[in-house]
Amino acid sequence: IVDECTMFGPQLRLESTVRTAVGSNAFEVIDEVTNVGGSPTEFQMLYHNNVGEPFLDGGAKIVCPSAEVAPRDARAAEGIATYDACLEPTPGYAEQVYYYRLIGDEAGETVVLLRNAAGDVGLSLRFSTRQLPCFVTWKCTQSERDGYVVGLEPATNFPNHKSFERKMGRVISLEPGQTYSMKLKFAILTSKQEVSAVEKEIAQ
Repeated sequence: IVDECTMFGPQLRLESTVRTAVGSNAFEVIDEVTNVGGSPTEFQMLYHNNVGEPFLDGGAKIVCPSAEVAPRDARAAEGIATYDACLEPTPGYAEQVYYYRLIGDEAGETVVLLRNAAGDVGLSLRFSTRQLPCFVTWKCTQSERDGYVVGLEPATNFPNHKSFERKMGRVISLEPGQTYSMKLKFAILTSKQEVSAVEKEIAQ
């Protein structure tokens, strides 16, 4: 349980639960954000899940059921043709960030995947597009010593200036006592068969 409270400001409480089972290749993160104050309060949530080796290597792929992908800025636009492909560790690489509108199933559930070039290991991430309607990838394939990672980032809104996100109607406001729930499920895939099964699910 973590409280984020300020005098004359937001009074928010995050209760986070991590859950798994013996022998499982997966774990869940269940988060509940509650407005414990007496006034309506805005909140934003972005899960900055950094993933590196062995899931990330030169030729690794980000696989998502996307209806739309947009570059964050001019730097990202330079690589839009290869937005889903990852480089090997590249000294001096400048980050590229892409915003997604994902497709979910009838219940709004979706899954994204980062798999290595060989397609024999991967990390999948499942979440609800109703709880976390925005998705971001953060490609930061700089040298290993500087932090060779790709971020898979479900969010309540995009990481733009709050005033812009508010204008777009994407900033959530909680009434006093109201709770907003979010759940993520991470799975480690350790064979071509497991990786291929998730890729087929995404394609479908």
